[in-house]
Amino acid sequence: MILRDVGLMDAHEKESIQIQRTFENLYLKPIKLGVDLDLIKEFNFHLLVVIKTEAYGTLNLLVKLTGAYIALTELAPYFCIPIKVKLLLSSVG
Repeated sequence: MILRDVGLMDAHEKESIQIQRTFENLYLKPIKLGVDLDLIKEFNFHLLVVIKTEAYGTLNLLVKLTGAYIALTELAPYFCIPIKVKLLLSSVG
């Protein structure tokens, strides 16, 4: 993940950034949509997030983004199912 003014971008290097390929668009929104549409009933998996930019700013944005999807990262009683997505963090640098 590469931190940019427009968000947390999914790219291998800054030259290959595509504006629509954000962490939220590629990972968080599709998972939430699957739960909302009842396509995902129960799951427990990990997302590996490789941080390729300055750690503090990148982590701050990652915490803010995942906070909006908190139901995906802890038991969601209104779904009556355990929903857990665990983020594994790594950095390159």
